[in-house]
Amino acid sequence: MNHSYSTSSNDRSRAATAAREHPRRIDYVDTVRGLTCLLVCLFHAIGDSPQHGLRVPVGSEAWTLARLIDVVNMPLFTFVAGRVFSLDPTRPGGLRWMVGRRLPRLLIPFATVTVLWIVAVVALGTVAWRDTGGFFLHARGHLWFLQALAWLTCAATFGFLLFPRATVEFAGVSTVVSLAAAVSLSTGETSLLSWNAAFDLAPFYFLGLFAGAAQRAGHVGFEGSRSPLLTAVLV
Repeated sequence: MNHSYSTSSNDRSRAATAAREHPRRIDYVDTVRGLTCLLVCLFHAIGDSPQHGLRVPVGSEAWTLARLIDVVNMPLFTFVAGRVFSLDPTRPGGLRWMVGRRLPRLLIPFATVTVLWIVAVVALGTVAWRDTGGFFLHARGHLWFLQALAWLTCAATFGFLLFPRATVEFAGVSTVVSLAAAVSLSTGETSLLSWNAAFDLAPFYFLGLFAGAAQRAGHVGFEGSRSPLLTAVLV
């Protein structure tokens, strides 16, 4: 009898440990992620100018909708990125884990697409080989988002490693400080390594980080019945 009870307790303990090591999917994160993907498709279908997509005239309802999506979509994407980071913020190895797993997920796709982009424009004769060096320093197209996320991932990783017992406080302070900086300071037109984009999107990333850290610490709950409400608030 006691042996059976002990075995059951051990099973529950192992299940709890596995749940912590391999966090389950979170409903509202998946909902927001799906919504952002849908908005991206809709935005590009409409087009970012009268010369692209559906080529709708400036000032039309569709053009206005695309502008609204453009304002909302990247903050939503960045919030989700911060929230996903918080699902598993640290691993044994610290910096080795970041360099070995996190950054390659961003930088390998960036480098691969950039190389293909260079090959394409050189093959088409629109750019000479000698002029393609800046493609890695100044991201082309939407690749800037991968560079920006790499900056934010580094900042979050260092912060969680420096303050392992105060992740909620770190994420909360970072959210407030980055928001104040984004509102009061200007990065101008500098796009070197997309650090200006990281600067502008940092408040949303750290807000996602804060939501995750607070949930992990048991301060707030974002799952279950609250998921639709939180999704509506974010949108």
